[in-house]
Amino acid sequence: MAKFWKVSAPVWAFFERQTRFFRLGKRVALEDIMSGLSKLGFDGIELGVFDVPKDGSSAEIDRTRRLLNDHGLEAPSLYIDIAGHWPLAAFTHPDSAVRRSVVTHFKSGVEVAKSLGVKMVAISPDCDGFPHPYGVHFKDAWNRFKEGVSECADAAGDAGLRFAFEYKPKETRNFSLISNADCALRLIEQIKTSNMGVLLDTGHALYAKEDLPTTVEKLDKMLFHVHVDDNYGDWDDDLVPGSVHDFTEFFRSLMRIGYEGYVGLDIYPMQDPFGECRKSKEYIDEMYAKLGKQGS
Repeated sequence: MAKFWKVSAPVWAFFERQTRFFRLGKRVALEDIMSGLSKLGFDGIELGVFDVPKDGSSAEIDRTRRLLNDHGLEAPSLYIDIAGHWPLAAFTHPDSAVRRSVVTHFKSGVEVAKSLGVKMVAISPDCDGFPHPYGVHFKDAWNRFKEGVSECADAAGDAGLRFAFEYKPKETRNFSLISNADCALRLIEQIKTSNMGVLLDTGHALYAKEDLPTTVEKLDKMLFHVHVDDNYGDWDDDLVPGSVHDFTEFFRSLMRIGYEGYVGLDIYPMQDPFGECRKSKEYIDEMYAKLGKQGS
């Protein structure tokens, strides 16, 4: 079987599951996550910084590096949580002190990534959008957002890291400021940096009514990282890929642009995270086998 891209699963797929109405399950221990993913044949695990003092402590970094080595896994990207700390507004907050704290938080995440040997950091600031909870108008929000993200891109570049930005049309009660691929490209063009690109989440793109192959080719060399998941087109359900859509042409488009990154899952299992990861990887392996056969 031809294998085109390494495959990773996200650590947050194994957290306590939460919706607007309930909490379900318990967080799986990192040791068990890595052991299970290794046995399932995954190449990597996408890590995250949700609590800097804890996730960035020397003890936690040493433990994580040891587990990665013990289980033969890579960490293709480190997600730096923004919305969890500033749920109403972050980069677009009217208070400059708050905006400064967001950038400082990001820089702390960059230091964690460096300590872990991760080569890329990613953010998804879904909290910045409209209707703006503090009444900030679009032009001011855009300029503040651009200024903050530009500083983050510089910080990542200074550390020798790639910076991947994830877009999404809507999150819970607000429409995201960066809502689709064209908007993300506009932001990158205005910031004018070579180390900032897009994290394409297939679920977000489907939710934005985008055609996946077209979006891949539109992003081209600005496509830094990929999250694969599925939905019905009306919400970010984070289902196993292939549950609703056929991803064959999506993977073909990755081949056409010469994508060289990871194919990472971003699923949100309600009951059986290891089982859902297994189903997801089996589907991706089927795609690889199909494309390899067609290309031979």
